[in-house]
Amino acid sequence: MWSKNWWKLYRAPAVMRRWSILLILALDLNVIVADSTQPDKAYYAKKLSGIKLEKVYELVSARVRRYLKAEIDLIASMLEPGLNILELGCGYGRVLSAFAHSVEEAWGIDNSTESIALAAERYPDLHLRQMDAVHLEFEDDAFNLVFGVQNFISACKVEPQQLLLEAMRVTKPGGRVILTSYTPQFWPHRLEWFRTQADHGLLGEIDDTATGDGIIVCTDGFKATTFSLDDFKKVASSCVAEADFYTIDDSSVVLEVRVA
Repeated sequence: MWSKNWWKLYRAPAVMRRWSILLILALDLNVIVADSTQPDKAYYAKKLSGIKLEKVYELVSARVRRYLKAEIDLIASMLEPGLNILELGCGYGRVLSAFAHSVEEAWGIDNSTESIALAAERYPDLHLRQMDAVHLEFEDDAFNLVFGVQNFISACKVEPQQLLLEAMRVTKPGGRVILTSYTPQFWPHRLEWFRTQADHGLLGEIDDTATGDGIIVCTDGFKATTFSLDDFKKVASSCVAEADFYTIDDSSVVLEVRVA
């Protein structure tokens, strides 16, 4: 039943597809769901964007810097001249700017006005839009590669199946969708990084009573979760996506979907 439902919806008109997706998700008790009622849903757009977000990446340890580079290297390994690429949750352009001169067009979307404005100022060669990742204002088959790195699938606070389906919709046949999260081995380095952010006033104080097992909670309503390889497998399966699952650098888990 799932395969037929998702396959029929994949090329259905946008409005019909979105309402039907939500209905199917509601009926399947085994689907992973992002709680959109959480107070941190727009945290990055309202509290941690632009210059503040840039500051986050100035506070990294050598190990976190290695993790960030490994994810950039992963995307770079998939690029070649002539490609059109899209980053979901591009922020102020930190990742996307590394690829601007390696492809035909480098596009980025983010829900933060401040971050998009900073990215446009810093990196004028990028194509940037303020946009919701589950309501992409692009035609079908627009990009060769669509990616959301550094745990974007958690940070965006939407149903992960809807996020993946929308990314697949705008990806050309033969193209790829890449989503990443954190490995369990990286947890100590991740938690230390977030504590540093909290110490500098970029996040609320870490709530140690609620933090653990891949989840970071702050007293100001911020909450960051993690997707495991098994979580990614469940998301891909529910979307009838042909996918590979792997880790890099002992820090990132990767969902790589090849669009038919």
